[in-house]
This record gives sequence, C-alpha cells and structure tokens, in this order.
Amino acid sequence: MIRPFIIAQVLGFLLCLLPVATHYISVHALLSFALLQGAAAAAVSVALGAPRWWHVINLCFLPAVVVALSWRAPPAYYLLGLGLLTLVFWNTLRERVPLYLTNRSTLNALSELIRSSGCQRFMDAGSGTGTVVAYLARRHPEVHFCAVENAPLPWLLGRLRTLFVPNVETFYGSLWSTSFSRQDLVYAFLSPDPMSRLWRKCQADMAPGSWLVSNSFQIMGVEPTRVVQLEDRRRTSLYLYACAPDSRALTKG
Repeated sequence: MIRPFIIAQVLGFLLCLLPVATHYISVHALLSFALLQGAAAAAVSVALGAPRWWHVINLCFLPAVVVALSWRAPPAYYLLGLGLLTLVFWNTLRERVPLYLTNRSTLNALSELIRSSGCQRFMDAGSGTGTVVAYLARRHPEVHFCAVENAPLPWLLGRLRTLFVPNVETFYGSLWSTSFSRQDLVYAFLSPDPMSRLWRKCQADMAPGSWLVSNSFQIMGVEPTRVVQLEDRRRTSLYLYACAPDSRALTKG
C-alpha cells in the first residue's frame, strides 16, 4: 500500500500548486500550503480506494513535517517517534508486510465461513492488533482461536484485547516458525510478497479438510477454490484455497 501513498502525496502536491501559482494563497504560508496539500492527498487516497487509515496518514503527513520542523523539538522526541513507528511497522521493515486492519464486512464474512465449514480451530496469521480474533471469538465460543504476530506494539494491543477471552491464544513470534498443523482455517491479510511462501507452508503443515483464506492477495499461479466478493466500500475479495483435495465444505454457496 506504499505506492498509493506516494501517488496521493505527489498528486496532492501538484494539485496544490494551482492555487499557489494563481496567488490564492501566499507562497510563504507554508503551513497553509501543507494543510491544503494534505487535504488534496487524502482526497486522492479516497479516490484510489486505499484503506481508511491511509486517508488520515495522507492528510497529516506534510502538515506534521512542517510543524515538526518549526517546533524545533529536542532530538530525543524524533527518536521516540521513530521507535514507536518501528514497534508498529516491524513487519514492513523485515518482511514487507504492512499493518492492515480487517473491516467489519470481512469479519462478518469470516464468521459465516466458520459457521458453514464447521471450523473448530482458527488461526489469524499476522494478527495485528487482534481485531479478527477478538471479534470472532465472542461470536463463536465453541471455536478455538489462535493469533500470531511479531510486531511488538500491535501484538501487545491484541494481547490486552483478548486477555479475558478464554477461547483465544495469542503468540508473539513469526508465523513462519509457528505450526499450522492443528488449524482448520488459517486467515491471512499480508501482502503479495509472502503469499507463495505462505501457500507452501499451508500445504506442508495443514491436514486434509483445512483452508487458507487470504484477504485481497492471491497466490501467484494458484487458482483459488472459491472467491468471496464483499459489498464493502473497497470491494474486498477473500480468496479461499483448499489445502488438500477433499476440502469441499466451503465450496458451496
């Protein structure tokens, strides 16, 4: 999702050059320009269909830079900010997997897949802040949920959200070193880069009758068994892959 961010920022900047060129705002009013650019970038982000939280980032990015430069804050503040960003976007740096948040329409679709398949064990591989397991565990108390995350701050938030939910286990660590062998359904909202590797792991670990459900990203060269097209604003697609030939429960409907 970094490409839409760059596109939004560049187009927002170019759009803001128009009023500057025609003297509707002062060239020296740097903060005003930054706010205008942020609004334009956010509008472009909406038009590109980026996730909602990218709109906020596009809106605030340049104004935040201008404020930070004019504030003359102690260097330790910038180091603290860098540290917090690293704790949140750890996977972006190491594995090119940004933090994606699953929306309510997708959560409801996953709940229906659990119900229709008779799933008893569900894993969120790359669980972020625990949104998926926290939502689903309360609606399916008979199902065991497992959340795996290796970005420190999102993992901590997810752990706190599910601390008193008895049918959820949260693990801090890499999904690559976690066994999928006991899972009926593994859900992933990662990025295009690790999908082939994830599929090989699912094939190696998971038993006949189990499923991989990928939010938005297909496995290159592998035909999904079923595609669930949601009617949300971003037109989310869920790609369902049978991990063994006899996985038929989710192919209906």
